[in-house]
Amino acid sequence: MVETPNYHVFDMFQGHKGGKQIEASVEARVMESEKYDPLSLLSASASMKEGVLTLTMANMELDTSVEVELAALNGSVAGKGTLRILQHQDPMTCNTFEDPKAVVPTEKTVTLTDGAHITLPAACVAALTVKLDR
Repeated sequence: MVETPNYHVFDMFQGHKGGKQIEASVEARVMESEKYDPLSLLSASASMKEGVLTLTMANMELDTSVEVELAALNGSVAGKGTLRILQHQDPMTCNTFEDPKAVVPTEKTVTLTDGAHITLPAACVAALTVKLDR
């Protein structure tokens, strides 16, 4: 069995299950095309469950990292949690039987304060979970 990058994305988004949706506002570069509607190259979804904020993001820039500022309109994003990032320098890389761990998430512990910034590498999916300070 080989865990595909799609599996890892599904696993990273499970924090939203049973949570209350929170509106996430994104300001990012937009890709324009005559054939398609404009596409923001950064997407985000947010939810809350039992004092834990789950924020999932996708940086669709193929060769540029982006800095994300975390701000709340009616509250705070301060707290401790984890940031998982699924990324590979070559966005066309996939897991195979010969290399089943070519693309796997990395995880680190984070401590956030209001107005914190995180950097998302190019072509990545990220999941931030934070137990908010109250």
